[in-house]
Amino acid sequence: MPVDVRVNRVTTDVRVTDVSSLLTPRALDKIVAATLERLAAERRKQRGTQRDRALRPCHERKPRH
Repeated sequence: MPVDVRVNRVTTDVRVTDVSSLLTPRALDKIVAATLERLAAERRKQRGTQRDRALRPCHERKPRH
């Protein structure tokens, strides 16, 4: 059996939170450290790729194993 309900007043609390404040300093440190390591790995990879693609005389090339 349906019942009609009338609400005359609704009260609520709304809080606005800055998303950046939700990260603890420790979590933020971990994110920064992981990001820096990823960037360093990418730079190492790019340097290796550049070395592999560099044109040099045969006598300067590293021997393959």
